[in-house]
Amino acid sequence: MRTRICALVLVCLSQTVGTSRFASGGHDGPLDSARRNYAFHFFSVEAHVGFAKALFDQGQRLQAFFVLETARRQHFSQAEFDAAFRKIFRADVFDNRADSESALRAALAKDPDDYDSLTKLADIHISRGEFEKARPLLERASRVRPDEYAPVEALTAIYERTGRGAKAISMPSV
Repeated sequence: MRTRICALVLVCLSQTVGTSRFASGGHDGPLDSARRNYAFHFFSVEAHVGFAKALFDQGQRLQAFFVLETARRQHFSQAEFDAAFRKIFRADVFDNRADSESALRAALAKDPDDYDSLTKLADIHISRGEFEKARPLLERASRVRPDEYAPVEALTAIYERTGRGAKAISMPSV
C-alpha cells in the first residue's frame, strides 16, 4: 500500500513539473540559458546569481529572491555571494588598482563629500589592509549620510581589528 502511494505521489509530481511555469517546450532566451547554466553548474555562486538575475529580468522577482536567499543562506559564504551579487546584479566589479585609487582621489578633490567615492576609496584601503587610511574616509562618509549604516559598520570592524575595542563599542548604532 505504501509503495503504491509513493508511486502515485511520484507520478503526480512528475506531471506537475512537466506543466509548471518553469518547464518550457522551446527556447525562451536568456532565462532558459541561465536555467541550464544553473543546472549544470549548481556549485557555482555565479550560476545561482545569474539564474536569479534572469528570473528578475523576466519579472519573476519573488522566485529570484528565493533563489538568492537559498544561495546566500545555505550554499555559499557571505563574501562569495556578495562578490557575485555585485558583479552580476550591479555590474560592479571591485578594482583596487592604483589607477582606480587615483580616479577616486580626483573625484574627491572636485567634491570632497561624494559619498560613493568616499566609500569606494575606503574599500580599496581596507582591501589592502590600510585601515588608518580608510578610517577618515569612512568617518566623513558617515557624516555625509548619517542614515547609512555601512560606513559605521566598517568603522566598527576597523576599530576591532586595530585593537580599539572600546571605540568600537562606543560607535553609534542605527
